[in-house]
Amino acid sequence: MIQGEWDEQHDASTVAYAPDGKTVATVSSDGTFRFWDIATTKLLHQERLVGEGNVSSIAFSPDAASHLLAIAWERTIDIWDVAHRRLARRIVVDGQYRPDSLVFSPDGATLAAGAATVGAEIRLWRVSDTFNGS
Repeated sequence: MIQGEWDEQHDASTVAYAPDGKTVATVSSDGTFRFWDIATTKLLHQERLVGEGNVSSIAFSPDAASHLLAIAWERTIDIWDVAHRRLARRIVVDGQYRPDSLVFSPDGATLAAGAATVGAEIRLWRVSDTFNGS
């Protein structure tokens, strides 16, 4: 077991492992997300999500070259560029139900968000569209 800086200072309600094997993303119960270096367990970046609400899901794109992380909270999905440690795009999800799960397609080209409704709802976005204003 790797122990380090994160063990002592921060809770982690949601965790995702980057496909490059070098980074872990965590989101704490207060809505702060952090990027951690696996080898050193050092904090690389932290930021508080805007607004109130719990994070329901986080997911890295399996395309390691893209360095994308999706974070679902309330009726919003933030797409982060992990390599540059910046918010790349915010998607506001319309409708009554918030996304409670996220997953990228195996090629990283599509992001799917699931919402528990009376039945189930799945929404899809082409990742390339999220950077072209769609």
